[in-house]
Amino acid sequence: LEINPNLPTDTINILLVGVDTHYKELGTGVERGDVQIIASIDPDAGTIKLSSIMRDLYVPIPGKKNSGRINTAYSLAGGQSAIRTINHNFEMNIQYYVAINFYGVISIVESLGGIDVDLTKVEAQAINAYLKKNKKQISREYDDKKGNRQALEAKAGIQHLDGLQALMYARLRSIDSDFVRTSRQRHLLELLMSK
Repeated sequence: LEINPNLPTDTINILLVGVDTHYKELGTGVERGDVQIIASIDPDAGTIKLSSIMRDLYVPIPGKKNSGRINTAYSLAGGQSAIRTINHNFEMNIQYYVAINFYGVISIVESLGGIDVDLTKVEAQAINAYLKKNKKQISREYDDKKGNRQALEAKAGIQHLDGLQALMYARLRSIDSDFVRTSRQRHLLELLMSK
C-alpha cells in the first residue's frame, strides 16, 4: 500500500470511493473511482475531516507503466490500487477504504427519510433537468408508476431531497466546476452524518 510510516498514528485515514457505475452490484465491470475523499478521524479530539482528491489529477499509478488520471486507479485493481496510488502520490498512510455506487448513495439517503439541503436556484433546476432528461434505469426504479417524480421547486432555499435527487446533487458539475462538485459531495456527507 506504500504507507508513509512517518505520519502520526493517532489519526485514522480512510479512503471513501464513489464508484461511477449504474450497476446495482460493485465489481460488475470497469469502474472508475470518480469520487475519492479521505476521511481523517481523530478519535482523541472526536473530529472527522474530509479532503477531496480531484478525479482528473494526472499522476503516476503504481504498477502501471504510464501515468494516468487518478480516478482510473480503482478500475485497475479496486480499493487496494486506489489506496496505493494516493499513498504513493500524497505520502499518506491510508490502510482502509469504503466503496459505494449510485444505488448505495440512494439507499443511505432513503433509509434516513431523505435529506434537507440548502440549494441555489441553479442547483434545483439542474437536478430537475438532469432527472427529466436522463430517464435511465436508475431513475425509472425510483419514479412513480407513470415514470414521473415530484420536481424540486425552482428556487433557492432548503428543499427536501430523496435519494436520487441527493445523488444528482452530489454529481452536478455542468453548472460550475469540479471544485464546487467536490464541495457538494463533502457537504452531503456532512449532512448525512449530522442526521
